[in-house]
Amino acid sequence: MRLNKAIIIAIVFCFSFMFSACSKDDGADKIIRYPLISDPQNLDPQLATDSSSLMIIGNLYEGLFKRDAQGNVINGTAESYTVSSDGLTYTFKLRENAFWKGINDIEENVTASDFVFALRRIVNPKTYSPYSESYLCIKNAEQIIEGSLPVDELGVRANGDYELIIELAYLNPEFINLMAQSSSMPCNEEFFYNTNGKYGLETESVYANGPFYLTQWIYDPYGQDNYLILKRNTHYNQYSKVYPSGLNFFIVKDQAKIIENFNNSKYEAIADDGTSKELYNNKNNVSEYDTISSGIVFNINNDILKDNSVRKALAICIDRNDEENQATGGIKTSYGLIPKNVTMLNKSYRELAAEPAIGQFNKELSQYLWLSALTQAEKNLLNSATIIVPQSYGYSENIDYVLQQWHETLELYCSVEILPDNEYKSRISSGNYYFALAEIKGEENSPEAFLSFFKTGTDNNSFKFSISEFDGILAKKNTTANLSVALTYYSQAEKYLIDNFYYVPLFYQKEYLVYDNSVEGLIFDPFTNQIYFRESKKF
Repeated sequence: MRLNKAIIIAIVFCFSFMFSACSKDDGADKIIRYPLISDPQNLDPQLATDSSSLMIIGNLYEGLFKRDAQGNVINGTAESYTVSSDGLTYTFKLRENAFWKGINDIEENVTASDFVFALRRIVNPKTYSPYSESYLCIKNAEQIIEGSLPVDELGVRANGDYELIIELAYLNPEFINLMAQSSSMPCNEEFFYNTNGKYGLETESVYANGPFYLTQWIYDPYGQDNYLILKRNTHYNQYSKVYPSGLNFFIVKDQAKIIENFNNSKYEAIADDGTSKELYNNKNNVSEYDTISSGIVFNINNDILKDNSVRKALAICIDRNDEENQATGGIKTSYGLIPKNVTMLNKSYRELAAEPAIGQFNKELSQYLWLSALTQAEKNLLNSATIIVPQSYGYSENIDYVLQQWHETLELYCSVEILPDNEYKSRISSGNYYFALAEIKGEENSPEAFLSFFKTGTDNNSFKFSISEFDGILAKKNTTANLSVALTYYSQAEKYLIDNFYYVPLFYQKEYLVYDNSVEGLIFDPFTNQIYFRESKKF
């Protein structure tokens, strides 16, 4: 039987369509390229703090939990977990198909003991982990850090290979968030000791359990062509699809060069603060995040500024409607400390807690307080004051309107003093200032990460605030395991800071992830600036 020409063409068309449908590119199996502004200092999750190291660690390791594209915490190595009725004991069941992978081809299961060893390392005084304070909630952690108990007394134990039990010293509603942080990643004890003190410092001394593993790390402290190469972890890929076949990270220590290379299609994505205008065009996709707060802090150890009435006069004469008109760049007017990209209960914190400073503007009351609270001699002293600003702050011109309103309302003559960052930090540390621009970015997706800048004794509290009422409110969150109740205390603590004029909010600053139109599926944590590439597709 002979087929006519029309039928043959139809058959060929159908087969061609079927073939093209079957072979459609799903964006997988590509190499993703990304620039780092500096060499990673250490790929040890319990020690690393620099952004370049954290970027690599976030793609090499997986903890009990991880974050999705919306910033929500989801299961990682933990398959499930239960919490005791008193909220103090967490029992995690680990998935049995998680494996370690290194360049040396030694592969073994990730077990509960790997998490026990990692958490013990954090609180062990000999480790000098910068994260030890964050783990005080675990039973006996404080005593171990102080040296009064041995490290094996930490409230963490393995029940067989795949059950991990963690006992807390007190309730912590943010405990699951803590277990999603890079510092909570597991550590294989045998591998750690076999590296002979080089753990996380060279290719052969990195053991990964995440979507990628390290195959090459070229580091020359004087070189110009340093880079890292990561390849897909086939074991992880069998558990959850890893789209890229590999990641190439290039060390480029010049931001202008990074932007030039990106514009020449040498990278798939870069992070930016919004000041590089040439990036924002139709060629690129842009995701923006409110992650930084900037505002005015007062030197409350100064005899004049410790008076609440004086601080109030300065705060409530700022008309934020005018501020909205004056603001330029990647910033917008703020009425609170905690920006909207902080999430709780799978929602923006700002959806759940109203900003506290919205109704503060009162020009007449400001003038009254200023006249009644200050002597002429004190006004003269403040007229010689400046507001100190770090040189790295990119929006100093937007502070001029504040000084203008102080001048017009209170006849206060004050100017901006821009200082090199080291000098700014020195002035803050020594208390040699009246007013300072505070740029506050939490190191994790949590309200407490921002509030900790005002908490007595924390490393973030460079302004040396010691406000007992504020500390007391914040401490109440350790009386509950309920995030909804903790939200109430966070909101009260934020409101206390602003209602008592320890912090005067000015702006929320944006950060941006800029990426090529051919790329999708990037998971960006704007608080740590980590990008998780496991779902990245390139078409």
